[in-house]
Amino acid sequence: MLNVNHVTKRFGGLTAVDEVSFGLEMGRILGLVGPNGSGKTTLFNCISGLFPPSSGRIVFQEKDITGLKPHRICRLGIGRTFQLVKPFHSLSVKENVILGLAFGHRDRPAGLRAQAMEILEFVGLSGKAENKAGGLILAERKKLEIARALATGPSLLLLDEVASGLTESESEGIIALLKEINERGLSLLIVEHVMAVIMSLSHRVVVLSDGRKIADGPPDEVANDQNVIDVYLGEPPTTQVEAGEPS
Repeated sequence: MLNVNHVTKRFGGLTAVDEVSFGLEMGRILGLVGPNGSGKTTLFNCISGLFPPSSGRIVFQEKDITGLKPHRICRLGIGRTFQLVKPFHSLSVKENVILGLAFGHRDRPAGLRAQAMEILEFVGLSGKAENKAGGLILAERKKLEIARALATGPSLLLLDEVASGLTESESEGIIALLKEINERGLSLLIVEHVMAVIMSLSHRVVVLSDGRKIADGPPDEVANDQNVIDVYLGEPPTTQVEAGEPS
């Protein structure tokens, strides 16, 4: 459903993403990992429309979306979360989700509150629906970020370090939620430093280093790739044994 073809992004003389290509199949989960500064978030920004690629093409469901504005890409079915979650603090949790619904479904203005409550129930925030979003703890803000993205009606969800800053138990809750989202038919593209998340969720993993793709394959294969170990992991992660096969 998504094809990234030889995408390059330059900022002046700096090449942040260098000729990266990969594909993501319908209903699958792809993990995107690499050291800090490897180009992961820049590539996300190219896919979601925040940055136009300097060269290359991005095709989503057979439509060339290269260089389209973020709102157009969102309405084509690509939702996106951000590493630094920034809800509308003065609005309620429910109102934050309603905004996503109103944006993603301009032709369905009726019943937004009921739809918002369904989404909040799904992510586990229905009990906080009337609370101000600014009063949520980090794990709850992460769930709200996912809820707002789901509200736009995506078929592909881009998740930027959704588990960063969370405790182990909070990360396990996010993993369970993302598995359920995937089981409902959504494809996921995940940037993450928490390897337990990547290893337990991903069907495939792409590794970037200095803007280039250095590995692409099943999680256990990539985790034992000597080049990936030298550049990023340091040693094969023990989490792969505990995680088992992704759903």
